Amino acid sequence: MIAKKDKDFLNYVEKISTLLIQSYVDSRLDNEVKALTSYINQETSDLHVLSHALDSISEIMVQTNLTVLNALKISGGSLARNIGYNILDYLSKVQKQKKLLDHRQIILLIETAIKKAIFDCLKALYNYPFQNRVGTYEFVALYYYLQMTGYPFKYRFNDKGSYTCPYGGRHYNRIDLREQLKFISSPNFSNEFSNTIFSPTDYSNFLSYSVPKFSQNDFIFLMPPVATVDTCYNQNTFNSSDERKLSYLLKKFNTKYLLLIHKTPTTNMLFANSYMRVKEIQIAYQFEPNNHSGKKVQYLLVSNY
Repeated sequence: MIAKKDKDFLNYVEKISTLLIQSYVDSRLDNEVKALTSYINQETSDLHVLSHALDSISEIMVQTNLTVLNALKISGGSLARNIGYNILDYLSKVQKQKKLLDHRQIILLIETAIKKAIFDCLKALYNYPFQNRVGTYEFVALYYYLQMTGYPFKYRFNDKGSYTCPYGGRHYNRIDLREQLKFISSPNFSNEFSNTIFSPTDYSNFLSYSVPKFSQNDFIFLMPPVATVDTCYNQNTFNSSDERKLSYLLKKFNTKYLLLIHKTPTTNMLFANSYMRVKEIQIAYQFEPNNHSGKKVQYLLVSNY
């Protein structure tokens, strides 16, 4: 769709961009910011003041964006509930830490709550496309948005196939899709992708099919999943059989390639003492499940040139 500059796709992304642009905290929310600042800094404990501020913030955001919300198929009621819940959740965490927040920090808190609410509504559309009558171009646009703003730029899903990554947080609040739209709408970008083939097939089928089509002027980079239970690739384990199969396929290549592969007894046997250039490196991943963040993983960097 990007390669063809599909107008429906681009229009839907533009609507998401409009929603994000119109959902900043400005002078419209001055009274609400003051009320939340007083509440969180214990200048007042009046729950009615808090409740009114939450309702007002939600209502202003929904009314400001009513047209674009309808165009995106987002329920105003769902967005309002999400905004109120997110603000309360953030306030609760601040209170547990016994922190005092200044005016600027309260604005950041509200803005993050709003952007997270938008993210969750759009994620619900993506996860339930049939129920929400999401079309193909809309689905692709939602995927594009989620990849831009999900934490931490990864695609993770549960056993039901639902996308599970949370909102990226305050650092993602000011992501501006307008520059991205300008870029992907440009002729240069379209031309680059016009000759690109995306294949959902298994790597062995793709490489077997494509080997004759690669020329000596091409360059291939390969990075298979890490063969360990500590990674997020467990649903599609890249085991010793895959490692041997990949090694066999690479022997057919006249094209230059660079392979970054997990060091295992099998890969060490297949590549370390081969005719190829091999270098051992360590990579520490910042974001990993099962409390293994920062753990260094041994890799082999293999090239045939």
